[in-house]
Amino acid sequence: MLTHTHMRALSVLGVALGLLSACRTGRDEASGPDVNRTNATPVALDNIADDRVDVPEGDATDWKYLDLEQPGQLTIQLGWDSPNANLQMELYDALGQQLKAGEPFGQKGLQIVYAPAPKARYYLRVAAIGDDQSSSYSVKASWARVQAQKCHNCTPGQQLCLGKDGYAVCEATPEGCNAWVQTFACDKDQMCKDGKCVAGCEDQCKADERRCASDGGFQVCVRNASGCLVWGDVTGCERGHQCKNGRCGRGAPPPPPKSSNESQYVKGKIISIYSNQGQRMLHIEIGEGSPVQPGMVGTVLEGDSDAPLSGGELKVTKVTGNFCIATTSIEKLGSNRTVQIKVR
Repeated sequence: MLTHTHMRALSVLGVALGLLSACRTGRDEASGPDVNRTNATPVALDNIADDRVDVPEGDATDWKYLDLEQPGQLTIQLGWDSPNANLQMELYDALGQQLKAGEPFGQKGLQIVYAPAPKARYYLRVAAIGDDQSSSYSVKASWARVQAQKCHNCTPGQQLCLGKDGYAVCEATPEGCNAWVQTFACDKDQMCKDGKCVAGCEDQCKADERRCASDGGFQVCVRNASGCLVWGDVTGCERGHQCKNGRCGRGAPPPPPKSSNESQYVKGKIISIYSNQGQRMLHIEIGEGSPVQPGMVGTVLEGDSDAPLSGGELKVTKVTGNFCIATTSIEKLGSNRTVQIKVR
């Protein structure tokens, strides 16, 4: 039998569970009418519209629309304030079919460039991707009109790509000149190339994404001439660095040891040249711990190259600390100040 104390505890538990339930808010529970496409709010062309998404508050999705009257190119830009937020933007037609998704633009933004048919309504969906994100954002829609009365340097019937999703057609105008009069959009699975809609290519990666091509180099995702995102050319890491997570850092493995049969050389810097008892002598800096020994031979190098200087042979006669003395037949050095001494 439940006592009065048990009944009181159950009552308190019920109230607590009710409060917890009331605190749970769905992603779009408080979004308002614009959570649906049919209740989208208007966006004026060439103006900035400010709004906000807040998932914890139940406002994760906003729908907006814009009406277009003339042919041309539509550009929509989205930017948000919070560095921790991640938003998405999508363009739809009047039937609710998705036409295009926003692509990365700037540090915190997305952009859509599209060539729609004239005189139509288009819808824009802005939504937060994560479950705990919130941020203010701004949307700007720009429309590049094509004026029929303006003359262009084109030939009737000629076609020109507008971005990668549509094209314009040149026609003769009543004013007696030629102009880009009509614009057409390519199908969703097509792209514009050389003024025509062709089978589209697929993106291999995301804009500015990086990956290691090997331990010694990396690639960055770039847009090719066809408008698709592909892996770019390999960029090598500096000596002593290796690639990790698409970036070069210190810690490259040392080069394999040279074969014992392979000749090895030490380079030195000529400090001075002088005569001693009828012989030409070179005073050479060879560095600390150098393996150079008396009796070793070498040559003066030509300028900054690794090419031996004609007549520049030398022979080491004395080694003292970081320096050595060598005999040579050279009379004048000029700009030739580097030597190469064979140590093996």
